[in-house]
Amino acid sequence: VEKGTNALVMADVSGSMRLLAQVEPKCNLVPLMMEHFADRFPNENFIIYDNNRRLAAVHEKYKSCVLVEGQELDIPDRQSDYFTELWKQYFHTMEIKPRHNERCQNTLMPKWYRKHMPEMQD
Repeated sequence: VEKGTNALVMADVSGSMRLLAQVEPKCNLVPLMMEHFADRFPNENFIIYDNNRRLAAVHEKYKSCVLVEGQELDIPDRQSDYFTELWKQYFHTMEIKPRHNERCQNTLMPKWYRKHMPEMQD
């Protein structure tokens, strides 16, 4: 569960739910992660959506997290915003090019986590 919470990236989306995190874990982690993020962000509206299982943890600010499953959910598309672009620029700027080690990166952050991480896009 700890690796799942570390690899989760939330992004702003339009609508009543402001933050969205899409994940594709090998195991069913959403029910285990939802209380962690509800405790960490009690004043935020967010959705943690598992693409593989069509399962979502929906949290309204100052309320408990609800697990929604078994139906086709209308998940809004992520939009690139200023902070996403800023984070990507920071990530690429901080890398020391001569010390780039793809094998070490793969060990510390497996490729299946990278699909929804903005700094790994492009």
